Order: sequence, then structure tokens, then C-alpha cells
Amino acid sequence: MNAALPEEIFSFCPRCGQHTFAPRRPGLLVCSSCALHFHVNAAAAVAAVIFNRHGQLLLLERLHEPARGLLDLPGGFVDHMETAEEALRREVMEETGLTLARVAFLCSFPNRYDYRGIRYHTLDLFFTCTPQEGSVPHPADETAAVTWRALDTLRPAELAFESVRRVITFLNA
Repeated sequence: MNAALPEEIFSFCPRCGQHTFAPRRPGLLVCSSCALHFHVNAAAAVAAVIFNRHGQLLLLERLHEPARGLLDLPGGFVDHMETAEEALRREVMEETGLTLARVAFLCSFPNRYDYRGIRYHTLDLFFTCTPQEGSVPHPADETAAVTWRALDTLRPAELAFESVRRVITFLNA
């Protein structure tokens, strides 16, 4: 099933209820009745790049769609009024049980996240992370399995999202 952009789905204005809500350009819906301008911006998401002492990368097998069964980095969406670092610490704890001692921004890549028939655009922020000493990862919320892999063993088809493929390429450079 192809996912639709929010601009392709919403046609009724949420303010006045008229069937006059239409895209003006990608990411902008405008109501011709009440002049509401509604911006559909990229959602912020975070991901942790964690290496063990053997130089292997921590990856999760996704338990749910989208990309069920594929490999992903620990992370997720940033909640309202949450910093990227707070979201990263929360998501890593929820998915792996790890407490992070250190986080440092690495890079960012745009991404598409198709969920229940809607295509969301995201800006994925990647951070290098160091877990607290003695902290051991385990499968938790939305995680089927936790694995450590060397970068040079990863195939693009195994990876859940284009942004994850791009950060692997970035790390290999």
C-alpha cells in the first residue's frame, strides 16, 4: 500500500469545517474560506549510535511496522517540549534498557516514515552515545531483538530506513 502525504488526505479545514482546505505548496495547506495556513513540517526523530569495545554497532530488530523485522538504531520521535537529548535518553531506555552516560551530536538526515497509510517526513538526528558502565542492552518496548554488528557486515536491505542506511555510509567513510 502506498502511503499518502497529509496534504493529499486533509480537505476539510479544521478551523471552519469548510471543504476548502487545499495544498498551496508541499507542506502547506491553506483554507480559501477562512485563510487558515497550516504547515505540515518534518517531525524530529533521534537515533543512538552505540559501539561496543569490539567496534560493533548496537542494532535492534523492529517488532512492529513500519519495517517489522528489519534492523534499526535505538531511537524514536521527539515529544512536544522535549529536547533531542531527552528524547534520545528516553527512547534508548524504553527500547534497550540502557542508561546513557554521554551523548554527542553526530549528523542528521531527512527520512520518510510510512505509518498506517500516511507518509510522514522526519528529520532524523543521530548521536554517538556511551552507555553507563555495567549497563547491558536487552530487548524492550517495540524491540524484537538486540544485536551487535560490525559496520562492514551490514547490507542496505537489512536496514529499516533510508536515513539509517545513510548514517551507516557516513560512519564507513
